[in-house]
This record gives sequence, C-alpha cells and structure tokens, in this order.
Amino acid sequence: MAKRVQQLPQAVETSSVNVVVRLRPPLNKNSNKDDHSVRGIDNKTVELWNQRNDRETLSYQFDAFIDETVSQSDLFRSVIEPFCVHCLNGQNGSVFAYGPTGAGKTHTMVGPVDHPGIIPRSAYQIFTSISKYSQDDCPEWEFDVRFSYLEIYREKVCDLLDTKKSDLKIHQDRENNILVPGLTEQEVTSFDEFELYFNVANSNRQTAVTKLNERSSRSHAVLLLKVERKQTRPPFRKLTGKMYLIDLAGSEDNRKTGNVGLRLKESGAINTSLFALNQVIDAIRSRSSYIPYRHSKLTRLLQDSLGGSAHACMIANIAPEYLFYTDTHQTLNFASKSRDIINQPFTKETIVVGNRRPLSDISTAQPPAKSRRRAASSQRTSDTINIENHAETQRIIQTQAEIVNDITNMKTQLAEMTARSAVPSKPVAAVIPRRTTSSAKTVETSPEISKKNLPVTASYTVNQKKYVEGKVEFQVDNATKDEIFGEMVSFLNSADVSTLTKTLYGVAQKRAQAIVSWRQAVGVFHTIDDLEKIPGFSRRLIHSITQHYLVKSSSF
Repeated sequence: MAKRVQQLPQAVETSSVNVVVRLRPPLNKNSNKDDHSVRGIDNKTVELWNQRNDRETLSYQFDAFIDETVSQSDLFRSVIEPFCVHCLNGQNGSVFAYGPTGAGKTHTMVGPVDHPGIIPRSAYQIFTSISKYSQDDCPEWEFDVRFSYLEIYREKVCDLLDTKKSDLKIHQDRENNILVPGLTEQEVTSFDEFELYFNVANSNRQTAVTKLNERSSRSHAVLLLKVERKQTRPPFRKLTGKMYLIDLAGSEDNRKTGNVGLRLKESGAINTSLFALNQVIDAIRSRSSYIPYRHSKLTRLLQDSLGGSAHACMIANIAPEYLFYTDTHQTLNFASKSRDIINQPFTKETIVVGNRRPLSDISTAQPPAKSRRRAASSQRTSDTINIENHAETQRIIQTQAEIVNDITNMKTQLAEMTARSAVPSKPVAAVIPRRTTSSAKTVETSPEISKKNLPVTASYTVNQKKYVEGKVEFQVDNATKDEIFGEMVSFLNSADVSTLTKTLYGVAQKRAQAIVSWRQAVGVFHTIDDLEKIPGFSRRLIHSITQHYLVKSSSF
C-alpha cells in the first residue's frame, strides 16, 4: 500500500526582504514640487529634506523607488509578479504595505475598480498561471486554491468572510506554522469567484473618516491565498504554497487626525501594534536570542514574513507634503532597517512512495505465494518475540516491586529517627484582617502574638487560593480585594516613573517608563488587565505584580 512521507523543510536559499518605496501624488494638484519634502533621485534613491539643517538632505537606498507616474499595473509587473511564482512552486510569499495614514496603502493593496491593486492582480495572476499549467506541458497536475481574509481590530482577530467569528486565537503547530483555528477557508476555482467573495469581505472591514483621510482603515487586514499543487501520476508529489497579502493600518498622530472617543482607542491599538512591529525589526537586526513576536497579534501573524520562511516584499508608502514630514522620515528609517532582514524560504513538498492502487483492487486481490510464506514466517517470529517479551516484562515488574518495598522501609525508618530527634514545638498561627470594614469579617488574634514577634514571611489567601510564605495566615475577602485593586488602578494612572519603580514588584526603570508612555499615548488604565497591552508585560508578570501589591497593601 502506498505510504505518504512528509519531507523535512530545509532552507535551500536565503532571501532578504525586498523594500520598495512608493511616493503618492500630492493632494493639491497645483502644488509646486519645490514645496515637497521628499523626492526621488533615480529608480532606487530617495532624498529627504533635513529639517535640522536646511542646507543638507538625507539620502536613502532601496530596492526600487516608484513615484506618482508609475501605474498600478507597472508596479505589479515589475515588483510583485515574481512573488506569485513562488506560491505555485510550494514556497511562501508575503507582500505588505506600510506607512502613515493617508499615504496610499489601501490604494496600493486593494485599489479602485478601474485601477485594481496588488491583491486582485495577484489572484488573477495565480489563476492565469494555473490555466497555463493545465493547457501546456503539465496536464498531470491538479490545483486547489483557497483563501481566507481577516482583520486585526483593536487587537482582536476577526473573520471578514464570516463576520460572526470574532476574537479568534492564534496558534503555532509543531512545524512552526502560524494558524488561526476557526478561520474560514473559502475554496475558489476562478478569479471571478474570488472577486465575488473578496468584494463582500472587504466591505466588512472597519473604516472611518478622519481629518486626513475620508476612508481611513481602522484595522490591519491580512489575506492568505493557499495553493495546493497535486500530481496525478507517480510519484504523486504535492506542493503547498502560501501568499500573504497584508494592508497595514497607518500610524496616526492624533493631533493631526483629530481622533476622539472610539477613534482615539482605535489609533492607540494601531500605534501599539506598529510599535511592536518596530521592536521585532530591531531584535532581528541585532540578532537577539529573543524575538518579541508575541507582543502583538500583528507581529504574530507576520512571523513568517519577518525572519521566517517567506519571500517578503514591503512597500513603504510616503506622502510628499511637509505636513507629513515626520511620518515620512520615520517610514523611510523603518524601511531602511527592514532591508537587513534575511528570510530562509524552502519548498514544502509531500511525496507518495510506492504504487497507488484503488481500494477495490487492494481488498479483492490475493497476495502471491511468496508473500503468503513470508507472512506466515513473520507470524511465527512474532509469536516467539511475544513470549520472550512477556517473560522479560514479568522480571521487570518483580524488580520494580522490590525497589518500591525498599524505599517504603527507608521512609519509615527515616520518619522514626526524625520523631526521636525532633524537639516538640507548638506552631504559631493567626488570622489577621487587613482592616475592619462593613463587609469584612473581624477575626480575633491570639494575645500571645505581637507585631514584632511575627515571622517575616506569611501565607495568604486570594481568590480562594492559598499562597504559603510562612506560618502566619491572613485572609483578604473579595470586597477588600476589589478595593485594593481599585487603588492599584488609580496608582497606575497617577504615579510617575520613580514611584512606579519603588512601589511595584518586578517593575524597573524601563517597564515603569513603558507604563507612563502607554498612558500618555493611549489613555488611562481601566483595569489591571490593561497592562497586558503594553509590550513586555506578560500575564505571569502582571499576576506577580498584583499579588505583591495586595500583600504590601494589607496592614497588620
């Protein structure tokens, strides 16, 4: 019978992230080019005006520079089309647009109906290539195409093909593939079918009006095209390739966009995830042993594109106006750093070893005489091995029983020796409330115990769980615990860096500064769980901080 063997992924080549800078046209068509802060010198060089010194300019080198004269089709043919080929050959490709709000990222990735962007053109190119494979020299290959479409809105993964699925989880399998269980995978057989599903799903994406953009994306959108290429005759090879097409939400300056209320929370989530993306780039460039992919849902999904196994291309969108100078400067710096990232693409291939026969043939055909004799001999050998294994198993069980008996006797002797040598002592225990309130029960304290005689450590109970730290016990009821946690939230919203460092357990200078910076950028803390939104604050660390704050706030 045929046996399916999964080949281990091996890096056959290295590929650096391809970085392309695209300059959108000015919003005012009558503006003079001399009034612009950035310009292209040639097809790879970008020159930016230096704000600190009017006589100097900053020069950047990229893989390609595209100005407003280059059309959507020219951009796709010159930059993106080679990445579609990798998808058909069992490798992964990734294209994502980065830049500030209003710089033209969604226009580049999606585009209008008359000027479609990279996503619809990539799907059309894949189906066109499949059609050529079927008609030309490869009739033995079959293709299956599926796609999924999701958005990351305020750090929640939502399915755009099925809006009922929200707050989906992100997992990683044994082969380090990033998965989103429950995410819809829609099978499509033609570009027209893909376009039908994609247009409906794209209308479900979160957008809003700001001062800088009439249709501002409020979420990161990730579209995954999965292509399986199967061979219909021996050796029955199967190639699996993926194409990630990502439209990132733009970084926002709330002073320019005028965001308030819900828009302010959305921009806070967008800027936090882009900050985590910047941390990942810095960690990869510095060859750090720890890459903070888990600090954000965005970086978790981009793990294969940044330092992973995909052929990656980043399109950095910038604006020419002086109003966007700071954003343009930051985008060019980020794009320049991204060029140093090296990925290791490989071909994911499955091979069927042996001849494949229909199940009807396998069930009805009689094996030859030689095979029957071999099977009978194998059965006799198996019986002999089973008898020997049974005797060996009995010897092992008997030996283990003797060892357990010896250990039990040694424990009994040790307990008797300890009992004879130990000095009798009466343990000291007390139940001490934090403070007497209307909802807290008053517990009497033994008169023999005073504050100065209490041991340094203690055991305490929080949320019905007991944490042992010594011989003295005190209880904190739920009402008192909620009061202490409320005080802690107020403390997080008012304390400066020095006070945070001195008061919170495990919070040093950098983490305290991160708390203050997040508070200034996003807003006040509503619950203690909001600390999870700050990069570097794991659930385990937050639990340790809250428990030590609870013990410290409880008075004896």
